[in-house]
Amino acid sequence: MMYRAMLFLMCALLSLSSFKYVQAELTVDKQPQSVLINFSGISSEEYARFREYLLAYSGFTEIDLLQKSASRVSINYQTHASLALLENNLKQTSSSLGLQVFLDSNASTINLQVIGRETRKSLRFGEW
Repeated sequence: MMYRAMLFLMCALLSLSSFKYVQAELTVDKQPQSVLINFSGISSEEYARFREYLLAYSGFTEIDLLQKSASRVSINYQTHASLALLENNLKQTSSSLGLQVFLDSNASTINLQVIGRETRKSLRFGEW
């Protein structure tokens, strides 16, 4: 019985000390990561409205326009946020703008392809 109590106490202390390490690791300011975002099937007006949201995302650092054509835009987006959070923000923004999109991503690239548009009037950033 005493052995079990000692073992439990040791496990509790180990888990507590590792928890402090994880907690400290999460509070460290990390360098911004650079993500290449490729928009395809998007109009200039839709990209301009999308850009308003991109600037307002949490963790935003900088946007560099790399390439722009009639239906394609490539940007370098720097952020402190995780890739998963950025993907979620892009999906939510697409939905609020009335765009149906296909999103594909890997370690440092997100491809967003517009596959449809809703017929309702979309809201602009700040009007909701």
